[in-house]
Amino acid sequence: MKSKPFVSCPHCGKPISLIRAVAHKPARSKIDWKVIDWTKTNRQLASDLQLSYWTVVHTRNRLFGVTRKTHDWKSVNWAASNREIAKTLRTSESYVATQRQRFGRTAV
Repeated sequence: MKSKPFVSCPHCGKPISLIRAVAHKPARSKIDWKVIDWTKTNRQLASDLQLSYWTVVHTRNRLFGVTRKTHDWKSVNWAASNREIAKTLRTSESYVATQRQRFGRTAV
């Protein structure tokens, strides 16, 4: 009987048959996601855990559902420019402009 050709798994380095190499899944993460400080931003967590940003985003969404930041638009200093407000609230200028129209505030 012929032996099957083996290749190294690209994820863990273990020898696997060439036939199984196509369907082989990477090893599970060794990170205990239950003890992560979820008050940090996705970028901070990705940097701390040495993972991609999208891995953290998808894991957060899987565990907690999609979370959206809410802003208290009534307490915004509307005398500031859209750019300044967007930078303060960490959102886009176009979103600030939309909210400015929504609340009837004039642009600077």
